[in-house]
Amino acid sequence: MNLYRDKKFNDSKFNRSAFNRSEFNYPKFNYSKFNDSEFNGSKFNRSAFNRSKFNRSKFNRSEFDGSKFAESKFNHSEFNGSEFDDSEFNSSEFYSSEFNSSDFNSSEFNSSEFNSSEFNSSEFNSSEFNNSVFNNSVFNTSKFNASKFNDSEFNYSKFNSAEFNSSVFNDSEFNYSKFNMSKFNTSEFNRSKFHKSRFNDSEFKDCTLTSVDFTGSDLTGCSFLGCTFEDVKLTQEQIDSLKTPLTEEQLKGVNIVED
Repeated sequence: MNLYRDKKFNDSKFNRSAFNRSEFNYPKFNYSKFNDSEFNGSKFNRSAFNRSKFNRSKFNRSEFDGSKFAESKFNHSEFNGSEFDDSEFNSSEFYSSEFNSSDFNSSEFNSSEFNSSEFNSSEFNSSEFNNSVFNNSVFNTSKFNASKFNDSEFNYSKFNSAEFNSSVFNDSEFNYSKFNMSKFNTSEFNRSKFHKSRFNDSEFKDCTLTSVDFTGSDLTGCSFLGCTFEDVKLTQEQIDSLKTPLTEEQLKGVNIVED
């Protein structure tokens, strides 16, 4: 393996470059561009990528441990079996990128955006999203475990057999999104909205919902098993369309609104 320590690659350009089994410790890639480049089995430890751009690049079984990305952009890039551990993304953007079996562990996303991106069998573990946005993104058999979403949005996104486990959503929104056979387990929703979204055979289990608004959403075939409701806005039509009827205790926490 090629080892690089404390190297600075500021304002550099990497065109059609290949990084095979290379390890970078404490490097700096500020104002750098990676165009049509490929990273195979490479490691970036405590790296700094400020205002860097990754265009049409591929990351295969690569690791980013404790790295920071500030105002960085990933355009038409592909991540296969890669991991981001304890990484931080500030005002960064992923556009038309694809994540296959890639994981984000204990990572933080601040004011970041995922636009027209696809996540296949990927996981977000103990990660935090603050004021972040997912637009026109697709999540296939992906998982969010023990993650937190604050003031974040999912717009026009699709979740196919996705799972949200022990996650927390504060002041977050799901607008015009589709959930197909997805699961929310032991998760918490506070002051959040599901507007014009569709839940096809999806399930909320042992979740706590406080001041949640489902106005205009299609809940046909959806179920809320063992969930606790407090000031949850639902229409009578939505209640009647559920797969499993709400319990008397749950109905006490429902604020029935007009269609």
